Amino acid sequence: MTKKKSTANTLSFTSAKVMVVGDVMLDEYISGTTIRISPEAPVPVVKLNNTSFNLGGAGNVAANLASLGVKTTLVGLVGRDKQAEEIRDIAEKQNIDGFLLETDQPTVTKTRIVAQRQQVVRLDREEPFLLNRASLSNYIHTVCRLAEMQEVVIISDYRKGSVHPQMLSDLIVHCNHLGIPVLVDPKHSDWRMYAGATLLTPNLRELSETAGCSIANDDKEITSIAREILKNTGLKRLVVTRSEKGISLIDTKQAVHFPAQAHEVFDVSGAGDTVIAVLAAAMAKNWLLDQAVALANVAAGTVVLHNGTVPVKLEELKKSWNI
Repeated sequence: MTKKKSTANTLSFTSAKVMVVGDVMLDEYISGTTIRISPEAPVPVVKLNNTSFNLGGAGNVAANLASLGVKTTLVGLVGRDKQAEEIRDIAEKQNIDGFLLETDQPTVTKTRIVAQRQQVVRLDREEPFLLNRASLSNYIHTVCRLAEMQEVVIISDYRKGSVHPQMLSDLIVHCNHLGIPVLVDPKHSDWRMYAGATLLTPNLRELSETAGCSIANDDKEITSIAREILKNTGLKRLVVTRSEKGISLIDTKQAVHFPAQAHEVFDVSGAGDTVIAVLAAAMAKNWLLDQAVALANVAAGTVVLHNGTVPVKLEELKKSWNI
């Protein structure tokens, strides 16, 4: 599906350059112990022990890339608040170059209260990002300028407003002109807005939403519907993540299905971010596309063995890839 030469045996990404553009979030975890049921309402009382922060959304994609040793650039929208400062601090510690445009809306933050390793409740802090004409122009200029220094661009769309339609269109056109692959993790159901992208990485639910029908987790059915969507949208190829059935790489002529690598699954959160990050890292090193997908499949099988959203670790990936 690609004529590029594979360097699959090296599994080193230190010279790769990838930019992630999209909805940057802050994941806050407040952990504690459930001590009793509240007398005020039938809810648990949690005695708080610890608070920690991780990069979420597009930030988690960037964290996966940085964990692999990729030179990573993260671009998105944040508020003028302490949550944005926390994101910048984490990004700096993880060697991620952050270009975060401040807006009047708050930084997207997901606060999870966890007791005995179980989530009690999640609190979401978000408002749609709204940019005036000048801010949007500056945003587009910044994204396109930074893209010129990359080998692969990822668009991580969580429908929070950072993937503005005009920015998206201009960036894809600009990258196509430069010959830079664009990988998209889509959340909108109308994929025509991603036209011109190199590939999309939907999961089975997102594929079903775009098709407008429930799709069985079956090779033939997924291939047939995926090709119909490619035909209707003008897209080139899809990499469909299928949970316990693995990953499928589908274009108009060929379909390759990779069985899942994990025999046990503890937590699938963040697995999609890992898949697109590993794909981009491998493509930046000129891997053959089918081998890049195979590696991404192995990486997904690695991260689902952990509780919570955690970036893939290079040493763990090397061990799994060489088995």
